[in-house]
Amino acid sequence: MLIELKDLFQLKHLFDQFLEQYHVDAFNASITIFHIKSSKERFSSFDRLNTYNTNNSSPIERINIEVNFLITPPKLSKPQNYKISINLISGAAVVTKNKANIPDDLPMMVIMRTVQQKAVEIEIEYIDYIIARSISELLREWVETIQEVKPNNSIKKLQKKSHHFSRLTSTIFFVMAVVVCVVYANAFFTSTVLQPALLVKFLLIAGSAILFSKEVGVFFGRNIERRIDSINTNEISYIHINTGDKKQYKKFQEEIDIDKSTAWKSVFVALGIGVLSSILATIIYNTYLVQ
Repeated sequence: MLIELKDLFQLKHLFDQFLEQYHVDAFNASITIFHIKSSKERFSSFDRLNTYNTNNSSPIERINIEVNFLITPPKLSKPQNYKISINLISGAAVVTKNKANIPDDLPMMVIMRTVQQKAVEIEIEYIDYIIARSISELLREWVETIQEVKPNNSIKKLQKKSHHFSRLTSTIFFVMAVVVCVVYANAFFTSTVLQPALLVKFLLIAGSAILFSKEVGVFFGRNIERRIDSINTNEISYIHINTGDKKQYKKFQEEIDIDKSTAWKSVFVALGIGVLSSILATIIYNTYLVQ
């Protein structure tokens, strides 16, 4: 979710439309903006919100909107009071604020699970249930109009299967090692006079290579798993109003792109190690086993 200033003004417009069907005896709204650096600004109306300094370099952590109105529904003579409290929370700002207390090597996805909060919290104090339900529906529709920042579903699917990577890579490396050993065994036994010492040497080298390859596969599989799991695929909310917010949003997107790139690099490095292992096997064979 990407909350922008225009979304707040759209909320005011929706309230104006909603209240047209009632006689409005009183209406007031207050908007309080809380920044990461323990500062806050309060505006006594949506119109006053236009004076907010969007060049502020401190990201917004939370926006609290309180709307109070006194209305007289049709066929009633007594006014009814309604109070709506809306909290808009930046998950990105919460992470940024708490990073000092979070270990550097903790994956971003784990961090998000630790500090994740609802992006929008709404409370309605009401008199008439039917009117309150209409207000609730109005706010639900408003939330749905806010731009979504969707996570990468393909990465999310990989993360669900990431615990299989160590088994997969260890199997691939094991099979590669066995194939290489079989190929060289065929060449060894057809071109060399069988000698017990050479046979023992070949079996020791082949067995060690197979076991070592399997362990290398496990190592790279776990590394790939860790890299993929570190990519944040949780839905995170952003407030995108001032300069600090925009820099923070850009930084988060860059970190996600770096995590993706690192994960793919780990895959290619693992494949490269497999190829190098085959080359190394050829060198060992030619050096120690060819007479």
